[in-house]
Amino acid sequence: MQEFQTFMSSLSIGQPTSVDGLSVYPLLRTSPSASFYDTLSPMPFERSTLHISEVSDAGRVPELLVVNDARARC
Repeated sequence: MQEFQTFMSSLSIGQPTSVDGLSVYPLLRTSPSASFYDTLSPMPFERSTLHISEVSDAGRVPELLVVNDARARC
């Protein structure tokens, strides 16, 4: 939990971009730190901690089944 709190405290809210009444506020990192999560780099696949497959034998567009077998680190 401490890693998550440290990560959240490193974020700041940037200037919004607005179009037709919708505003999007970017989250900016004020200080770089080591990530406590795996991105969709090859690593989760090499470790066999992330599995992506069809939701059934017949499949269903546009849905996929994602199973994360990694242990939580926060």
